[in-house]
Amino acid sequence: MLLMIWMAFLWLSSFAQTSSLVVFNEIKEDFTLSINGTRVNTVPCQHLRVTDLKPALYKVEAQFVNLTLPLLAVEIQIYAGRETSYAIMRDPNSKGPLAFHFLSEFSTGYFPIAPQSAVVVAYTGTATGPVSTVIPAPIVNPVQPQVIVTPPTEPVRPNPLPGYNGLVGCAYPMDPADFEEAKKTIAAKSFSDTKMQLAKQVTRNNCLLTKQVMEFMTLFSFESQKLEFAKYAYEFTYDRGNYYKINEAFGFESSVRDLEKYLQQK
Repeated sequence: MLLMIWMAFLWLSSFAQTSSLVVFNEIKEDFTLSINGTRVNTVPCQHLRVTDLKPALYKVEAQFVNLTLPLLAVEIQIYAGRETSYAIMRDPNSKGPLAFHFLSEFSTGYFPIAPQSAVVVAYTGTATGPVSTVIPAPIVNPVQPQVIVTPPTEPVRPNPLPGYNGLVGCAYPMDPADFEEAKKTIAAKSFSDTKMQLAKQVTRNNCLLTKQVMEFMTLFSFESQKLEFAKYAYEFTYDRGNYYKINEAFGFESSVRDLEKYLQQK
């Protein structure tokens, strides 16, 4: 019985420390990914999310279906409880060759960088680096502990908008540091459709302030895209009473009237 409890403890400990890796490309080419020599996706794809990775150093290789493209390889350090994202792309500054480019690293469950169409697979290979395990001391004359369940307490967070008493549309606005990192990730994209996709993805997985919605709108060059995002983001805005300020981000009065008509219908 003690051996079974010990093995279950080790299994749960290792499970709690698993992480994930997101790899995708912007050149619209299907690829397969190998980690430490183990191919993780048998069906080539453009967006891949690999789960169940233990903290370690991994050799990651991408082989494109288009054999005229090079075989790419990189060593990636995976940390416990983190989701690490890489894009296969050319350096936008130097227009150099294709390569793995680090994008971000967040606590698991924050928000995915890859689009929702990503293929999700679980890694079943081995880790390169050592994985530490803690072996509990043997229990002598164990006594059944008394389990006391206490309800979780919500952390006290500061008022995000002191003095605001208007309509509230979501729980709590996005942390400024996380917002700035997401904004940089979106701004780095070359295609407007990709920017829109990521902006909507971040928005629906978080809660934004009106001013944050306006900052996202500045990432779009076309008025129609600004209007599209302003309509989408309303459902995920904390201070809806301030949404009239969105009008300042438009260049045409017709966009102001279109958004007002949309909000009246809501």
